[in-house]
Amino acid sequence: MMDYTHLSMRDRCLIATFLSMQTKISTIATRSGRHRSTIYREIKRNTSGERYMPGIAHEMAQQRHPGPSNKLQTHSELNKYVLAGLKNGWSPEQISGRMEIEKQEFYVCPESIYRYVYRNKNLGLYKLLPTKKSKRRSRSDRKQNQKKPQMIMRNINLRTNDTAARLANMFFREMEFSVT
Repeated sequence: MMDYTHLSMRDRCLIATFLSMQTKISTIATRSGRHRSTIYREIKRNTSGERYMPGIAHEMAQQRHPGPSNKLQTHSELNKYVLAGLKNGWSPEQISGRMEIEKQEFYVCPESIYRYVYRNKNLGLYKLLPTKKSKRRSRSDRKQNQKKPQMIMRNINLRTNDTAARLANMFFREMEFSVT
């Protein structure tokens, strides 16, 4: 599946400008870097009367897609449970696991707790985490298994004596065949 981005206010203003200049939809699509069906859909959804209004179109799009709601912000009992766990010094993994063990009527995964903590920095919840860091490490830094560089694994100096003896033995056998 291809990645896509929603139209921004800038994109909508660009569409309105091109429409006022009576530019073809295919040309608008090419110049804005969007598929023409996206432009047609945008115009069809957000035209009031005879005119496309980018400001109103943007507001309508935001109403259609208000964004994902966080369970921790909408469910007060879950929020209290997670905050109590953080104040007790538990990690998000422990809090989430404890919910499963206690068979709570609500559940949230550790990643959602981390997201909630780091998105709401003004609450200072990151200070309750075991690491007490205000920023999260990048995803690549969180990987547990670090692979050894290929050069270290193939270094000839790290060969065992057994390997050197086998190589020497092979060399002498080849010399015997070439002499006879």
